[in-house]
Amino acid sequence: RDEIAAQLVRFTGLTPEYIRQTDLRPEVFRYFKQLLRHRGQTVGRLDSRFIGHDRDDAGEHPETDPFMNAVLGAYAVGINRLLKETLKFETDAPYVVHAPIWDKWSWKGFENKYVNVGASLRKAMQANPHLRVYVASGYYDLGTPHAAGDYTVNHLGLRDAARAKVSVSYFEAGHMMYIHQPSLARMAKELRAFVKG
Repeated sequence: RDEIAAQLVRFTGLTPEYIRQTDLRPEVFRYFKQLLRHRGQTVGRLDSRFIGHDRDDAGEHPETDPFMNAVLGAYAVGINRLLKETLKFETDAPYVVHAPIWDKWSWKGFENKYVNVGASLRKAMQANPHLRVYVASGYYDLGTPHAAGDYTVNHLGLRDAARAKVSVSYFEAGHMMYIHQPSLARMAKELRAFVKG
């Protein structure tokens, strides 16, 4: 038990006391609040490089996501400009960057467990032997951690020829790695090569 606690401390940056208080099971949304609680700060879920400050430092979860606070406004302006000026698309309906759809999402088959679509991906690759897959992961993405992508790819059960059709890249960024200029440049280059095949 002590060995597991020590590993969790090493991997998460949380204190040994907190790890023990959680019975070795730190809850994910508490993590964003707990990691920098001693400094009165929170970390972003989709990009942990973004730091926030809550009104209540003793709260259980962050009040907002510092990453979302930093980028949503720019995305709303950007997509609206693209739609109107570039694509000449006119509408009175607002473009909602981050709509509250999660409560409507069907999690059938994934109740009380992590979502893993590896079996669906494997079936798709079997049905279409020409299908290639590009997986991009940001090291600072706590919403879709790079280890989850690695786990999925490594447990697809693909033979060598099929496995060679899966490309995996890692970036020094979060979920939206293209907001980090060096990652954007590298990803654009990789995607061009991937599409050209």
